[in-house]
Amino acid sequence: MYSWGSLFLLLSFYELYCILQIDNRRNYLLFALFSLAAAYTHYYCLIAVAFYYIVLLYLVFKRKYLNMRKVILCCTATVLGYLPWLVILVKSIKRVKDSYWINDIPTIKECVEYLFSNHFQPVVWGGIAIAGLMFILYETRILSVKKNEKGFLLRLTFDDASISENLIWMSAGIFSIVGTMMIGIIVSKVMRPVFLVRYLYPVSVVAWVLLGVIISRVKGRGLYTVLILLYLLTTCLPEYSTRYIDEKNMNEKLSRTLEVTVDEMGQNDVILTDNSHIAWTIADYYYPEKTNKQIDLLDFPELEKGINYWLIIESWNNMDELYGMFQEEGYFYKTIIKDGNLGGHQVSVYYMRR
Repeated sequence: MYSWGSLFLLLSFYELYCILQIDNRRNYLLFALFSLAAAYTHYYCLIAVAFYYIVLLYLVFKRKYLNMRKVILCCTATVLGYLPWLVILVKSIKRVKDSYWINDIPTIKECVEYLFSNHFQPVVWGGIAIAGLMFILYETRILSVKKNEKGFLLRLTFDDASISENLIWMSAGIFSIVGTMMIGIIVSKVMRPVFLVRYLYPVSVVAWVLLGVIISRVKGRGLYTVLILLYLLTTCLPEYSTRYIDEKNMNEKLSRTLEVTVDEMGQNDVILTDNSHIAWTIADYYYPEKTNKQIDLLDFPELEKGINYWLIIESWNNMDELYGMFQEEGYFYKTIIKDGNLGGHQVSVYYMRR
């Protein structure tokens, strides 16, 4: 989902660049299709592409920069294209408002670090900030670089200040990133926590494109490119290697868990779990058409006779506390797997009946 979202968001951002450069009908069509695909992929992608449209409308009504008819048709087609999903969006908002599993709200610092790397040292952040400032000054023609017999001369002036198409395009990307981040944080503070840093994954691709464009316009860009690549390789490759091994082990545990549960579950068997994620979506995915209920292990429900139950919990240590109660209530239970995995959650699975 996040990979598709990042692809469609990147393609939308590219088509926005083409619109600003040549204002071609084909680019409007592709922009609408890619942005719709992004919006259907993830709700935070919907927020991200919305800022692209805000920039388009600003350029039409405030700066008279683009063809009004093309922009209005593009916006209208996108809204109409999203209407079939609007009912699902409203239902999702209501469900999230009533109950959601996220507890913490990420900070702006955590969001910015997620966009690039939490391994970046202050000197790297400072270099990015200086390069960004120099790019803005150069694109607005406030800063100019001229060569004379003594070398290069930097000149600051506001006489010829203007905003280039590149800067408008990059501003749309920045608004999209910052806007997605701020809306997620603000809504989480006002309503309830509904935002995680991983929801920024699709716009992180845009952030790296912006960084690449900035580096491409500064002196010594080849050296800076090599330095950043070396820095990323030395800091991120070890983490990538660890993550790869962890994900591979999780997939192996998932396969083992499914092998000993899917074929053994009867049509009328019921799944009990103390994990909200498993009860909400994961159980429905791996065990379709099976009834599942979220329970509190400290207030264990009375089981009906004649029904087979599958207890999926996060910690098998909890079973030590429940074992005595099971015996008293006449429950039979059998350990299926202790070190399993479902949807990224380490679980233990037990078969139970009364």
